Amino acid sequence: MPSKKVGIVIINFNQEKDTTACLSSLREIDHPNYEIVLVDNASKGNSADRIKQNFPEITLIKNSENLGFAEGNNVGIRYLLKKNIDYVLLLNNDTVVDKKFLTELVDCLEAYPGAGMAGPKIYYMHRPDVIWFAGGDFRALSGRTFHYGLGQKDRGQFDKVREIGFVTGCALLAKRCVIEKVGMLDPDYFFSYEDVDWSLRAAKKHYKLIYVPTSRVWHKFAASAGGRFSPAYVYYRVRNKLIFCKKNLRALREFLFNLLCMPAAIALFCLATLKFRSIASVYLGLYDYFTLNFGKARWF
Repeated sequence: MPSKKVGIVIINFNQEKDTTACLSSLREIDHPNYEIVLVDNASKGNSADRIKQNFPEITLIKNSENLGFAEGNNVGIRYLLKKNIDYVLLLNNDTVVDKKFLTELVDCLEAYPGAGMAGPKIYYMHRPDVIWFAGGDFRALSGRTFHYGLGQKDRGQFDKVREIGFVTGCALLAKRCVIEKVGMLDPDYFFSYEDVDWSLRAAKKHYKLIYVPTSRVWHKFAASAGGRFSPAYVYYRVRNKLIFCKKNLRALREFLFNLLCMPAAIALFCLATLKFRSIASVYLGLYDYFTLNFGKARWF
């Protein structure tokens, strides 16, 4: 049978080196039927044009402004849905992939009854045998999201295919029919939690979310946000967690738990690690949530 066609969407924003490494690894994959759409979120200078020159096989879409992860990916998805593709893969530009990663994801979704989205096993780039993602889940009471295997050395303890609570947008394969039924990523998030929200929306439509351990990816975590607990990262985590909880948690006590405890916990961590500018981001995130300033932050 002919292989299923996959459209791969990658966002670039002032990260020419990382994007080049990602595209170089994609040239080595064994899946025979795919195309790549690189969406540039208004990077400075001519970096996007240089990438296109070095990788003429890709389609380059240049946005006039930074649309963030959610709407940036939506731009690529809309382009691909106009074409004859069977799957859409969201892939972070700060990743490199194993040559079999896409074939393993597609084969699993084809074989698993009722499956709609799938994600690989993801390792830290700088610790290539340490797990960053072996499936994701969340707690209904607190709204807390977490990765299975986070920080654990891979000893085969997460080597079974299984259903999970969400797939990270770092590397997420979705069937075309799922996107057509569920819709696009929510641009209110701009960056962070849009993948969890998208996964839950698919699950509510009775699609199964699958973790595929034989598919492997390596990830430079939080590179696009300036690193973990940078001011921008903290802002979006705080504001978007509250957006997510309001949309997906039904009980008032669950929302109040997140409103009262989550920002305080992040602020205390930033204080303990002397990240004082990030403490200010906690309160900026709260302010923008209550004043309904969603999408791209005004502060960064």
